[in-house]
Amino acid sequence: MNDICLKYLKKEALYNLSITSIDCYILVKPRMHLLHCIHLGWDKLAKKGSFNDIKLIHKYGICGCTQQTLNYVASNGHLDILDYLYKNTNNKCSFIGLHRAIRHEHIHIVKYLIEQQNMAITKEMLNTSLNIGNFDIFEYLFEKRFRIKPYHHLK
Repeated sequence: MNDICLKYLKKEALYNLSITSIDCYILVKPRMHLLHCIHLGWDKLAKKGSFNDIKLIHKYGICGCTQQTLNYVASNGHLDILDYLYKNTNNKCSFIGLHRAIRHEHIHIVKYLIEQQNMAITKEMLNTSLNIGNFDIFEYLFEKRFRIKPYHHLK
């Protein structure tokens, strides 16, 4: 598998992926364990939101998507990639990914993680949403955590 992955990365990464040649060099850098190189590639693509590239390397069976990759996707607000990886890999976001999505005000990611992954809502998440001043996220988290509508919805 390592020879196949390396051959693919050397040939295809330089021509088909929308990452720079410097990134490609990092992917196939000599003396670095190939698995580590592949994880670096997945993480870089996740940070950039390169959905087509992620689908391409997943299609060719190049494993390397980790929980950290999903956390980067959540942190950067890439819902299409998060949904694809959630459905096509065995990895899930951690609380770090959810917390970063809250901190970066990606309410669509917050809703997805809580509803699709059934992630628990902590008081730190509620505090973070208040600290950044995003009351839409706070209201959503409050409602989901306590399963009630906030006070101003009661009539």
